[in-house]
Amino acid sequence: MFSSESADSMSICITLSLISVQFSYKVWAYLYARITMPDHKPYNIFFSEIAKAEEAEEV
Repeated sequence: MFSSESADSMSICITLSLISVQFSYKVWAYLYARITMPDHKPYNIFFSEIAKAEEAEEV
């Protein structure tokens, strides 16, 4: 009984930490884009940078 309860709480903690990591990653990507190019929409820049990196890898 006790082991299953601790396993449940452990999985909840892991899930919450993963969600917070993903959220903070999006926030930092947004802030970085806003600081570097404030005139454009950040997510467009973010994805265009990924596209440029993929094109550079292909060449």
